[in-house]
Order: sequence, then C-alpha cells, then structure tokens
Amino acid sequence: MTVRQDTYGRGGRQAWKWEDLGKATHAVVTIREVDPEAKIPDDEQEEGHRLVLTMTFEEDEGEKTLYTNYRQVGYLIERLGENEKKWIGQRVVIKKLRQSFGKQEFKKVSIAPPEEWDELLGRAAARGGRKAARASR
Repeated sequence: MTVRQDTYGRGGRQAWKWEDLGKATHAVVTIREVDPEAKIPDDEQEEGHRLVLTMTFEEDEGEKTLYTNYRQVGYLIERLGENEKKWIGQRVVIKKLRQSFGKQEFKKVSIAPPEEWDELLGRAAARGGRKAARASR
C-alpha cells in the first residue's frame, strides 16, 4: 500500500497541499492546534499505523492539517522547545518542498528549516506593523 499524506484528513480537514501556498514559496502561520499522537495507516509498521505530529493554523481557521515528519519535528523543537502545548499561538514558517523517492517527485508543504525563519518572521512582523499603523489612522 502506498500512503499518501493528503488522503488522511482529521475531522474532515484536508492536508496542506503545494497549491495552498499559491505563488509563494513560504508562508508565516500561527499554530492553532497540535496533535503529537495522530495515527495514520502504514502497512510497514507492526501495528498497522504510525504516529505523526499534526498541526492546524489560525490563518485557515484550522481547516487544513499539516503532517510533519521526523526532521520537521526537530525544526519545531529547535525553535519552540519540547513542550508542544506551548506552541499554540506561536508563529512558524511553512514552505513548499519537492522530494524525490526513486523516480517519483512529490510536492508538499513542510515546516521550513530554522535558518529560514528569522528573515521571514521579520518581514511578516514588519508588514503587520505597517498594517496596524494604517488601521490606527
């Protein structure tokens, strides 16, 4: 069986897809919900499933789920710490990613490496500050 990430929405939610970011390569989003014990089917595991950490974001009102892998969880821990409950409300950077497995290429949305966060979070804060200044006029 081939497991496809976008097949497993939780509670009717779809997975984040490449197209969801439009023409942008990255997006800054705010964590709405974290589930460190979501299970997805995986025939290669003895139990028939594997655990994944999933996240939803405020910007789409939690409509879509981001499924993370081992590396992405490491990025989140590096930037936000090990207590996933404290991640709620934190801003993170997601990005478009191409991955190749054999001759197949997959396009997905993933947590960006930590070294890409500072510049993008700074830009987002600057835009937010300008919007707030205009709104207060």
